[in-house]
Amino acid sequence: MSTEAKFIDGLRAYAPRDNAPSFVKANLVVNVAELQAWLAGRSGEVRIDIKESRGGKYYASENDYKPSSEAPKPSRAPAKADQSGFEDDSIPF
Repeated sequence: MSTEAKFIDGLRAYAPRDNAPSFVKANLVVNVAELQAWLAGRSGEVRIDIKESRGGKYYASENDYKPSSEAPKPSRAPAKADQSGFEDDSIPF
């Protein structure tokens, strides 16, 4: 992911109002025409991060992270059972 924010035309993010419930994390405003024009230059999925600036203001930026092909992918194979032969019926679980 690049270090420079890629702002999203037509999408504005704001901190929740002071009396908003705790589950409200951000308020978004969409200018449909601007966002459509911005999206027209993209295909597939677009990932968007809502961030907070050092000054405390919220903003939306495109997340362009792409994992490197060199990074090992985590295995989803189940862990092998203990082969030591240890069994203890006194363990309650």
